[in-house]
Amino acid sequence: MLQIVEIIDVLEQGVTEPIKCKLSDNSMAIVKYPNNVRGTAVVVNEFIGYSIARKIGINVPDFGICELSIDTIHSINDLEEIDERNAGSCFYSVELNNTVPTIIRGHVKNRETEKIILLDHILNNFDRHKGNLLMSVASGLLYVIDFSHIFSKGPYPNYDSDYFKRGKDANSYLYNTILKENSAVYDDLCIWCGYDENRMRLE
Repeated sequence: MLQIVEIIDVLEQGVTEPIKCKLSDNSMAIVKYPNNVRGTAVVVNEFIGYSIARKIGINVPDFGICELSIDTIHSINDLEEIDERNAGSCFYSVELNNTVPTIIRGHVKNRETEKIILLDHILNNFDRHKGNLLMSVASGLLYVIDFSHIFSKGPYPNYDSDYFKRGKDANSYLYNTILKENSAVYDDLCIWCGYDENRMRLE
């Protein structure tokens, strides 16, 4: 398992207060750690979200599980957000260079858009916004990041929610909460290319 060898900084963006780190393979990564302000479930949610995204062909940064040791925590003195409670197995995604949190005209494809919308429905992701869609300036590839709050609006699943009741009746396909919650970014994705709802249902 990769080790965190240096903590560079705590990132201001994101309610989970992720940290920018150097790993034992010399890569730079964004790391979410146990007992963060939003709970340890965030670490699991990220791994599940990234894994499913990659499985269905959506671009995500390289990712995995790494270890944050107490010794590494003791080596820093000026980060109040990190202490011994945060030691243990963490989720990391390799930092992408030359990316911008925006959608560039002409680079978004309808099949890509459909997959992202389907992914958010599978995971019940209410938190799709421009900040967690990164476009590579060099390649034009669109990368999806940040799955901290999937399944429910908080980091822990709410099993009484409509999401977990889907499939129990014939009208469950009418569940459209995700389309409404993420409409701003979906509108931006679809402005240059549409999506075929019927084809999405078949898949």
